[in-house]
Amino acid sequence: MFNVASCQRHSLIPFPFPFIWLLSNPNMSQGILYGTVHTRTILAVGLIRSFHLDIEVLKKGSPGHIEHFPNGKVPALVAADGLLLQEVIAVLFYLVSLHDPSSPLLGSDIRSKALVLKYLSWGTTEFMRPVTVAADNILGRSSCPYNKRLVDDAVAQINIHVQELEERLIYKTFLVGERITLADLFVATCFYRPFGLLLDSQWRQDHPILMRWFKTVVASPYLSYFFDSFEYATQQASPSTVSLKIEDRNNDGRDPVGAVVKGQGRP
Repeated sequence: MFNVASCQRHSLIPFPFPFIWLLSNPNMSQGILYGTVHTRTILAVGLIRSFHLDIEVLKKGSPGHIEHFPNGKVPALVAADGLLLQEVIAVLFYLVSLHDPSSPLLGSDIRSKALVLKYLSWGTTEFMRPVTVAADNILGRSSCPYNKRLVDDAVAQINIHVQELEERLIYKTFLVGERITLADLFVATCFYRPFGLLLDSQWRQDHPILMRWFKTVVASPYLSYFFDSFEYATQQASPSTVSLKIEDRNNDGRDPVGAVVKGQGRP
């Protein structure tokens, strides 16, 4: 019978706490992911579902989350070997590689792999920066009162980034190569808040190239679980309209604009 204490006595390297903790949870095979309906966790959850990985998905703040990750950020992964992993790019690469280290989702050659990394980095930094500013202001998480001009300035920056995407997508179906990759999947999830709060129906009519790409990508099995029932904004949200939506919950208890409205975290 495997005995942790016995192994520690005969080893110069003590077992790390997370590994001991995992051994005490025999029902968990490949790890735990903390984070559910947050922008940066949508794809991670979709990969786990699509690849049928034996990883338990728990909400942000669930038991064990803060103990292992004091900063409380998501996605946060506790792997079966005790590895503690944060930052969305690292988590996504880990999950795909766990399923198939040579998966085309990561890119097929050195050039495409570099481009996938480029778009992942661009999405989680350049694109998400104005998205977070606008969403925080509308959802009441900003340190200052609601400021319509601040939101409009953020939307203007989002439009600049959309133009960058459309310059690539006007003649191409996907961002990297001729098939879907993590670049498409993750950047599409970055539109969760913009399409739910900021970019209205007229905006979507005015951007057919971006919408063609977005709808193609979110129809994939990695994202359809989340976006099939997604509610697009008909007009730009404000604190008052968001408050009304909170009162009008879906039958499953999830707010139309996402669980983050109920205080479960940032976009």
